[in-house]
This record gives sequence, structure tokens and C-alpha cells, in this order.
Amino acid sequence: MRTPPPRAIVLVAATLAAVAAGGYGVGHGAQLWQPWFYEMPEFIGWCRSSDPRDIRACETYVCGVVDAMAVESSINSAGTRPFCLPEGILCAELSRTVVSKLEQRPYYLHTIIADAIRYELKQSFPCP
Repeated sequence: MRTPPPRAIVLVAATLAAVAAGGYGVGHGAQLWQPWFYEMPEFIGWCRSSDPRDIRACETYVCGVVDAMAVESSINSAGTRPFCLPEGILCAELSRTVVSKLEQRPYYLHTIIADAIRYELKQSFPCP
């Protein structure tokens, strides 16, 4: 009997699939389409948990979105970057920044998690 994959792998796969699907931007009918596997309150719960495994799942999800956007950007936009991260930023710091923004905006409650993260990355880390 096979054991199920760790939560982080499931999160990364779901994030990559959500980002690859595209076209479901925040505020553009996202409420009509349910998130892949997890609801925003559950995701925020991981990020605010005292369990290191939950925190790591949160960080992995956020950095999975970053990785997926980098791939999407290199394929679709000839290398145009949708955001510019500070050099040396770690997944832990990045996820804290993004999650604090998500918590401030109640309209994200029924939005696709990956789309909300994408939007906040673009807002929080614009390119010069």
C-alpha cells in the first residue's frame, strides 16, 4: 500500500496547476470557481499555526506560486517579470509578507489561493 504524498507536494502540484490554468484573476469571476483543494481560511491557518509542518506547507505553497509564475513568465512573456523580489529573500519572509496582505483583505475569503498570492506578489514587489 502506497502512502499519500506529503502535504507540501500536493500544495505545489495544486499551485502549479492553478497558475498554469491562468485567467482566473482576483475579482474576475474567481468566486465562481472553487479553489483546487484548500479554502483560504485553511491556508491562512497553516501560515499562523504553531506546527512547523503547517508553517512549512504555507511557505511551500507561496514559493510554489513564485516558481510557477517564473516558469509562466519565461514561456509566455519572453522573460518579462511580473514582480521583482529583493535579493536574498527567503520563503519564510515572503510568505509572512504575502499572508499579512491576504488577511487584510476579506474579499480573498472566496478566491483561489494561488490567484490571491499572485496579485499580492505583484502589489508588494513591483519591478522598477
